[in-house]
Amino acid sequence: MVFFSVGSSLVIVRLSDEKFLGYENVIPTKSGGILVVDRDDFCSSLRRVSAISDRDSRGIKLSFNGGTLEISSSDLEFGFAREELSVSYEGPPFEIGFNARFLFEGLRAMGSFSVLIELTDREGLCVIRPGDSESLFKKVYVLMPLRL
Repeated sequence: MVFFSVGSSLVIVRLSDEKFLGYENVIPTKSGGILVVDRDDFCSSLRRVSAISDRDSRGIKLSFNGGTLEISSSDLEFGFAREELSVSYEGPPFEIGFNARFLFEGLRAMGSFSVLIELTDREGLCVIRPGDSESLFKKVYVLMPLRL
């Protein structure tokens, strides 16, 4: 155990003997589609489109078709927002929904200029990784989709 006294606070750190599930078991091994996109452009579009999303779910829809990514959202009170980005996408055309805040946080956590997004299917996990293979820290962000 380690004790730290910081001002009027006491911090206690203890080594745990508990066994945790291997995180590798959560990350999908098969990919239904692979998207490579400029992180800053995607974050900017996501921020604009999510401003018109449902306040409770913060749901946005991503539609993939060839080299185009369509980001859209709607709210009964405020209307509809839609933007398109040119991307590199390999896979079948389909649509998937996400909580915009969680997706934005994952994109922001990547340190590279581009991000690689691996999609399994409409109801499966999404894996976000840095787009450059030379990243100093290998980061993986796993995101569960929303039903829209």
